[in-house]
Amino acid sequence: MSLGVRQTQTMTSKEQRAREIQETIRDVLVHDWDPVGVGGVPEAQDEYDSYVGAFTDSWYQGPGPRKSRSTSPGSSKSGWGSRPRRRL
Repeated sequence: MSLGVRQTQTMTSKEQRAREIQETIRDVLVHDWDPVGVGGVPEAQDEYDSYVGAFTDSWYQGPGPRKSRSTSPGSSKSGWGSRPRRRL
């Protein structure tokens, strides 16, 4: 039975670490990347939360070929990696 308790504690620790990593990514997106300019707006701190999953998925997959994903960083649909073109 003690083994089961240890596994639960380890999983809890891993889940906590995953939350910490996600919060760190969220902070970087809001305060450093912030292309929309919402970093100073308390009500908009979740503006980039949909991107956090793309980062954590890439991190957990490790180096090498990635699955194609329309919201992954650098894809044209996500708006990452390039600036929008100006229309004249």
